[in-house]
Formats: sequence, C-alpha cells, structure tokens
Amino acid sequence: MDVKIDYLSATLMHDPRHGEGEAAQWQSVTAALWEGFPVLTTWLSRQGGWQPGGARGHYAFSQFHPRLYSAIRYGGSANHVLLEMPGTCCQALRDDEALEGVLSELAPRLTRCDVAVDIPNGGSPRDFVLAGYNARFKSYAEIVSEAGETEYVGSMKSERFARVYRYNEPHPRAGVMRVEFVLRSQYAKTLAAEILEHGLLSAADRLGNTWGWQSPTWQPLKLTDGKLRASRADRHEPGRVKWIHEVVVPCLVKAHAEGLIDLAAIIERLQSLSDAASPLR
Repeated sequence: MDVKIDYLSATLMHDPRHGEGEAAQWQSVTAALWEGFPVLTTWLSRQGGWQPGGARGHYAFSQFHPRLYSAIRYGGSANHVLLEMPGTCCQALRDDEALEGVLSELAPRLTRCDVAVDIPNGGSPRDFVLAGYNARFKSYAEIVSEAGETEYVGSMKSERFARVYRYNEPHPRAGVMRVEFVLRSQYAKTLAAEILEHGLLSAADRLGNTWGWQSPTWQPLKLTDGKLRASRADRHEPGRVKWIHEVVVPCLVKAHAEGLIDLAAIIERLQSLSDAASPLR
C-alpha cells in the first residue's frame, strides 16, 4: 500500500486592496505570502512558471502554475488569499523533501487536506465499499463511466467524505484501487496535526477506522482502533468566522452604500458593547 498526501489548500488573511489593479494586488499578495508562509513561498519561488489565471467565484484574480497544477486566488470580495495544491504539487514537494515543512507551516490555516491510499490489485471499489462501513455516513453514491468506477461514502458537500475509485485500462493506474479521504475545515487541521505528530500511516489507520471499512483489502493497514475526530466547538467556530467575513460583512457594506444603515453608528455601538464587557472597565 502507498499512502500519500494528495491535496492541500490553505488561506491567508489579506486585505484585497479594493480599487487597485491586478499587478498591484499580485505584488501585495506576494509580500503577504512571504511574510505568512515563508517556507512554502521560498519553495514556490524556485518553481517559476506562474501565469495569470483569471477570476473564479468571488476571487477576482488568480495565478496558475501549469506544471504544478497549483493556483493562488485573491482579490474581489475575498478577504484572504487561497492556495490550492493538488496531487502534482504535493508530489513535487515530496520529491524535494519539502512536504513536511510546508504542511507544518500551513497546518493552522488549512482548509482542505486529502490522504490517498493506493492498493495494488485492490479489486472492485464497489465490492470494497459494500463489504461494510460506518453507518453514520448516510450519503452514498456510485459513478460508473468508460474511464472507471468511483464510490462515494459521505456527502461531497460536507466537511469530510471518502471516494474509492479505480481506472479502467489503458490508464497507467488501472491496476490500483485508490481510497481517498477528503477532509475540510477543522477536520483538515486535525488530520495535519495527526500526520505531523504520528505520521501518515497512523493518520490513514485512524481515517480507515472513522469510515469503518470492513473489506479484507483494508485490514493490513489496520493498526489500532483509534479514530480521527474534531471537537464540536472546533468544527463550528471556523465556519462561523468564515460566514461573518464572507457573508455578513459584505452585506453590511452593501446596505451602508445603499443608505439603509449607518456603519459608523453600528461600529460605535459595537465598541460600546465591547467596552461594557471588558473586565478592565
């Protein structure tokens, strides 16, 4: 079995500098990355080849690396920079023995972390999943195409799900079944902490126990009965902060611009509430 980190994404809080052009914003983003993620930015600076990638979602601009398939997204209504590093980039980091250092640096700001387990001659993904899994995962889906077969356990819209897939011939990985765990938000941070403290095998073991795989194909990787968990408070608080920044603040700004509310009065009110709650008052 081959266990690897196959996707990383992280955010860095950053003033998008509304009104400035793409070149000025990219210069500002670059400076912020050097300050916030020096290990990753040092490595990226040696890769070269970044190209403008255009807008996506609420990000006005992006830079794309065609060899690493990585992207840096920023600007628009976003109050942060988003870094996306798929499998090709993770492999390049492994080749340079830089992945652990980058993961350690990104861990507190991770928004997604995927772990892939490749099982040679692993059989059918459907047989693997139907052998049994944790009943707490209510969502299940199957996609079969000319390219191959994929089974999904857990909702793809949730903060964690697994996909088990295998390519058909003549794909170069046709002889391998992959079990891929996708974790977002606090689960991603918890996963990174497990990897950094106990290693990838321990993380994969705990992920397998969390999903409760019953297939004999998985048993050689089963080392303990431990599961990967995120505390209830930790699961909800990052989502609330993101909602405040990405939904509440833009709505307030828009309402102020349309003359519906007075932001200065709201800020004054918030300050008075903060002063009243202060233990030093």
